[in-house]
Amino acid sequence: MNAEGLLTIGDVIKRTGLTRKALRLYEQADLVVPVTRTAAGYRLYDAAALPRLDLIRRARALDVSISDLGELLDIAEGCSEHDHPALSEFVADKLRDTDRRITELQALRQLLSNIQVRAVREAPMDVKPVHQCGSPLCTCPVEEPDLSAPGTATSGCGCGGCAGPATG
Repeated sequence: MNAEGLLTIGDVIKRTGLTRKALRLYEQADLVVPVTRTAAGYRLYDAAALPRLDLIRRARALDVSISDLGELLDIAEGCSEHDHPALSEFVADKLRDTDRRITELQALRQLLSNIQVRAVREAPMDVKPVHQCGSPLCTCPVEEPDLSAPGTATSGCGCGGCAGPATG
């Protein structure tokens, strides 16, 4: 930050996680504009650029095109007085895409959680894992083996690929 409280491009990229290249691209597309430049030509931004850049970063993560960002930003910032049914439908589509991605990420989280459980579990060598379906990517919760009968478990893993009770 300089003496006037303005942010250099370095300050902005540290605060937003964007790259210099991305910031320049957004400037070229008139999505963000530096408040001024130094005598040496360095761009300086005010703090108001940060939330705008955060919205841009998030929208780009959802595959919003640069060409759609300008209108999206204008509406988000209340700078548009027109109805935008096409943009409204576009946002609705992005909301559906976001919900779908959240669902996919939750499934991935469950899978990784199950893999982590298996990675740290120390079962005796004579006890076979409950997951008899043969898929190392089975997403079913890990069931504890029935230790009263070594080598057997009370049921299959439930993924649909198991033939039933896991036997040793």
